[in-house]
Amino acid sequence: MCNRPLHIPCGSIAASATQATASHTASAVDDLWGDLPKPPSQFAGVALSPAHANHANQILFSARTEVTKKNKDLDAWATGKIVSGIAMIAGSILWFALGLLAGWIYLYPPIMFVTGVIALINGLSQKFSR
Repeated sequence: MCNRPLHIPCGSIAASATQATASHTASAVDDLWGDLPKPPSQFAGVALSPAHANHANQILFSARTEVTKKNKDLDAWATGKIVSGIAMIAGSILWFALGLLAGWIYLYPPIMFVTGVIALINGLSQKFSR
């Protein structure tokens, strides 16, 4: 809250995790982990134990899996909004037209039409914002 820099002492575990991150970044398909800070030069020669490297790789793999799953869920949610918006628009037009043919003017189809347009715009904006 005070906007002062916070200095955290780096030990062999922090340097090991940073080196494991750097080695994992090279094999990554996306650039999600590419903006991580480089280890300080004073820790450049610190050896990474196999246990720490394995643990760091497990953490990075689970984080990448969570991000991928979240993106797929958001994409499915946006697709559902688009499909439901189009269905609401089509249903409201059909309902209103059939009511006019029968000599009735229903009040709900225009409300349903506007709601469908809002859902469609919301789904499209969610698709294009990512």
